[in-house]
Amino acid sequence: MSVWLDCPPGDLRGRVSVWGAELRAEGRGTRLTTRRDSLGSFAAFLLGLDCPFRVDSPPQLHAEFRRLAQRCEAQLAYTGA
Repeated sequence: MSVWLDCPPGDLRGRVSVWGAELRAEGRGTRLTTRRDSLGSFAAFLLGLDCPFRVDSPPQLHAEFRRLAQRCEAQLAYTGA
């Protein structure tokens, strides 16, 4: 997986485990490359970083964000929020 984070590498210290991942400065942000078994948990992890990002690969990760959005909508409907 390859994701560009709109955040300098130093700001990610302690928020991104470098185990099984590579972080390198790229432009004004950070390139995160990694391999993960679960696209869904990786998508949720990216959202939890609270910084803008761009998914470059795999394209299937975009479908996971749509699935998470649907889950959020369903949860809001369930709780009446």
